[in-house]
Amino acid sequence: MKTQSTLTILLKLAVALVPVLWSTTLCAQVTPSTGGVPAAVTVTATPAGYYTDYPVNYVRSFTPVQPIASELTVLSAGYTQVQQQTQYVDGLGRPLQTVTRRGGGGAAAPDVVKPVLYDAFGREAYQYLPYAGGTNGAFKTDPFNQQAAFYGAYAAAQPALAGELVLYSKTEFEASPLNRPVKTMAPGNSWGGRGIGVGISYEANTGGEVRSWDIGAGEAAIPTSAGYYGAATLYRTVTTDENGKRVVEYKDREGRVVLKKVEIKHDGAAAITAHEGWLCTYYIYDDLGQLRFVVPPLGVEALLQPSVNWSISAAGITDELCFRYAYDYRNRMYAKKVPGADWVYMVYDLRDRLVFTQDGTMRKKDWWLGTLYDAFNRPVQTGMLTLAITRADLQTYVNVQPDQVQAASQTGTRAGTPADLYVSEHDGRAVYKATNSIVFEGALTGSGEFETEIVAADGVAFTSSQDVSMNPVPPGGTFIPLTFTYYDGYGWTNKAYTSAYNNKLGQGNNVYGEPLPSAASSMVSALVTGTRVRVIEDANDLSKGAWLESVNYYDDKGRVIQVQADNYKGGADITIARHDFGGKNISTYQVHNNPSGNTINSRVYTELDYDHAGRLLEIRKTLNDDAATTRIIAHNSYDELGQLKTKQLGQQTDAVNMPASGFLETQDYAYNIRGWLKGLNWKGYESAASAVTKPIDNRWFAMDLSYDWGYSKNQLNGNIAGMRWQTAGDQQERSYGYDYDAANRLLSADFRQRNGANWNNDLGGGRTIDFSMKMGGNGRNDGTAYDANGNIRRMQQWGLQTGGSSNQIDNLVYGYYGNSNKLSHVTDSITAAQQLGDFTDKNTNGDDYGYDVNGNLLTDKNKGITGSTGLDLASGGAISYNYLNLPWQIKVKGDNGQDKGVITYVYDAAGNKLEKRVEEYATPANNNEARHHYTTYLGSYVYESNVLKFLGHEEGRTRVKRAAGGAVSGYAYDYFLKDHLGNTRMVLTDEHQTDAYPVASLEDATLANERLYYAIPDGGRVNKNTVPGYPADGYTSPNDWTQRLNGNGQRIGTGMVLKVMSGDKVNIRANSWYRLNGANPGSPVGLQVADLLGSLVGGIAGAGSGSHAAAQLQGNGNLSSGVGRFLAESGSN
Repeated sequence: MKTQSTLTILLKLAVALVPVLWSTTLCAQVTPSTGGVPAAVTVTATPAGYYTDYPVNYVRSFTPVQPIASELTVLSAGYTQVQQQTQYVDGLGRPLQTVTRRGGGGAAAPDVVKPVLYDAFGREAYQYLPYAGGTNGAFKTDPFNQQAAFYGAYAAAQPALAGELVLYSKTEFEASPLNRPVKTMAPGNSWGGRGIGVGISYEANTGGEVRSWDIGAGEAAIPTSAGYYGAATLYRTVTTDENGKRVVEYKDREGRVVLKKVEIKHDGAAAITAHEGWLCTYYIYDDLGQLRFVVPPLGVEALLQPSVNWSISAAGITDELCFRYAYDYRNRMYAKKVPGADWVYMVYDLRDRLVFTQDGTMRKKDWWLGTLYDAFNRPVQTGMLTLAITRADLQTYVNVQPDQVQAASQTGTRAGTPADLYVSEHDGRAVYKATNSIVFEGALTGSGEFETEIVAADGVAFTSSQDVSMNPVPPGGTFIPLTFTYYDGYGWTNKAYTSAYNNKLGQGNNVYGEPLPSAASSMVSALVTGTRVRVIEDANDLSKGAWLESVNYYDDKGRVIQVQADNYKGGADITIARHDFGGKNISTYQVHNNPSGNTINSRVYTELDYDHAGRLLEIRKTLNDDAATTRIIAHNSYDELGQLKTKQLGQQTDAVNMPASGFLETQDYAYNIRGWLKGLNWKGYESAASAVTKPIDNRWFAMDLSYDWGYSKNQLNGNIAGMRWQTAGDQQERSYGYDYDAANRLLSADFRQRNGANWNNDLGGGRTIDFSMKMGGNGRNDGTAYDANGNIRRMQQWGLQTGGSSNQIDNLVYGYYGNSNKLSHVTDSITAAQQLGDFTDKNTNGDDYGYDVNGNLLTDKNKGITGSTGLDLASGGAISYNYLNLPWQIKVKGDNGQDKGVITYVYDAAGNKLEKRVEEYATPANNNEARHHYTTYLGSYVYESNVLKFLGHEEGRTRVKRAAGGAVSGYAYDYFLKDHLGNTRMVLTDEHQTDAYPVASLEDATLANERLYYAIPDGGRVNKNTVPGYPADGYTSPNDWTQRLNGNGQRIGTGMVLKVMSGDKVNIRANSWYRLNGANPGSPVGLQVADLLGSLVGGIAGAGSGSHAAAQLQGNGNLSSGVGRFLAESGSN
């Protein structure tokens, strides 16, 4: 590229913001703190060991991991061939030690020892943590000192244990012959070392404390309460957690819980005998002891109102808040009602097998979901009965069916070539086939010639028969089969076991692999040999779907070694599995076919290696038998106790995408004394109190979880006090500090990021960064965060805006239908358009949501899913469901109220999602051109509009790379880095891609091609021979043209827009010449290339996503003053 005055490189930066959450309110903040494990106040002295030759008995078990010729060989085999565990017991038969020989991980593979100690009364008052030591599996005579020594050294590998001295849990017992525990304290300085634990108090109720209830027979019966249980007629158990909050359970003399109370009062203790200050749940039984009613806390809150006076009928809570159950004369539950849904009815045969069920939406269609059984009480068929009949009448009919077996014939058609095919991307195939229509939409991508062909339907018809015991289907109804399950043999299918791929499956690095048989076992009695499952194409007409057949083949040990299955697109898939001696899967080979997606015999080979204790060590994959595609997906290593120590993800590749040494990411795991996950890729836990922990270098994602220490407000009951994390992009450490109410519901998440030694919200330049969240009005337990059932009442969120600072983006108030858990509306008082993807209140008048009789959401006006609102809607909703209560169709409207399109989901009768279809109606927004987009899910394979996009693997996905013509050119392995909740925080890829762009020479012969890559303005292109003093330049040949830029004219020259992400490398060469005086060259002035590159290298501190104008970018503080001035002065050119 040659310019005479100014070089302009325009880069579009993709800045990823973590949409995480706290507030800048008057409340105390929960922020990270320095220091490590708190000091213990009391540590019990280490018990003495056993004397030499201490007499012990033992029970020793041996588990071979490979075939062993004799018992003597088992006894002498090494730990890699035979797993050995020994329980040593004393003369009274009490366990003293459990020793797993070489049960630990790592190269040393030490024994794992669990010692046991008894007090003078024979109670296990101290439960010592397991430790690793020795290698012979023998009894350890000094286990407690060895344990202390082990954990002292173990802190080097697990630094979060540094300083932990309490290596046992402790139980205190009441001083009575009952020896009931009254307090349990977990291991660790924060618990056992400070006397903090879970307390248990055994008491009796007082009079006037617990309401007593009576209920009649039948589903319509409503409980009544005339008074209270008498004093000392109930057992009252009070459990106090580590934070001092109580849970009270009342049980009757038969051991049934009649009332459970969870303390919620935050300003002091609630009265133990009261209902106020507690979340109360009543369990109501009939005279036969059957649970009939459950009244949850919100219902009890309604009963406490003086005008209600404990009358469930008067409170109006039965339909939307209470659980209800009804039983027949044989104590079988025949009716069940959960809050917010209509009754579910059940019908049984004389063998007490459930044969029919019906929920509220089925009742409106006269549908009954049926299950048919064989003589061995195994379900063989499910289907939908259409018949206008009451539950009682249907039960009466079923009751008189004789106990005999009848043959039931079956017919259907398996899936074949799809009827309709929508194509928007050419994948290189030669022929497109469908049975009804083939539609090419939009600007078809890809190149090459192809044919289209409408073919005859080719689904394979089947006919078979099953024996049905006591067939419950009455005459006069229509029964549509939905699933068939087959046992004991293969006479029902025309598929046959194949050994063609057996030689593809190795045993990897495992000790032994069972050879695959040349023929499947015939010993399949009582085993499921296969299924046929109908596709639910139309939720209103279940007969329309084709059938998917799956066949299971077994070895002589009853293990599945091969599955042959139809897929939704008319293809056939085969999965072969090889096992080791113990039954673990050591390799699989999958063959996938999808003619509609141009996928023929796609093959995936997976190998799994295990260590001597059966722990997974490594996963490898190979695609299409091509060694060049082999990748190590994950490699695990374990510590001495057998805990996962390190996980390495994603084998690296070289510049030409061939396997290389090393991994894309290494994750080092840390645990606390209780075995809870402490962190990933974090270090410094063992530092002095004045030091701070930090992420491990050269890791893409790191996080630290704090429980009992590490934050200004810590949690002792298992709640996470705070979370810190860092990604390799900007390497900025960030934090959330959490607070909870007395019922352990989240109240606030306080966002901070580290600036030097401080944790604050400073972004520099007078700007702030804050992604905090708080529940209720102030993020504290003021009663405005949740209702008694835990439904959210108010939530506030902050976010970073384009202006460069954080502000509140959401102030949401949630409204519910009366005496219900169902959301009626959400209002947001923060109405400014932030372009941040936050909640948008699109309906500011009336209710937003509507529900059907099963409690399914039908309408959401805030998302353009517009329809009727209210409860128990029979029609008028925008979402419809199938009989499995899975969404079938969603009709979407635009902000102008016009129909935008419909989303349809296709499932099979087992509930597996097969396809998502998006039909976009013709509107001005899409140039009045209707469009279709299909996403198809065939096992791990995912297609978009019948083009294979990726297939999943254990740690992420494998993307398909395509050449210009659409044909497959290779594969890229992507890996998902996840946090403790399984949320994907980062995606890494092994793909190396270099995009080389042609020189922007501006020469006549190449100008047209260069305009395909660069934005080359028409003005200012001049022949250099017309420029006096232009220096000689032989970088290109010919070299006749250049770009003239001038502050009073053409200011922006040749440029291009690229998406640049963290880790990308950009190599740019440009020649420029500036005429200072006459024909003399000089240094450019005002050129902001250095500023621009500085911004790229330093990273963008943060900006809201969305489209922004130059004025917004100038003011956000992320760009240097020079770049901002350049944007401001660019003028119309």
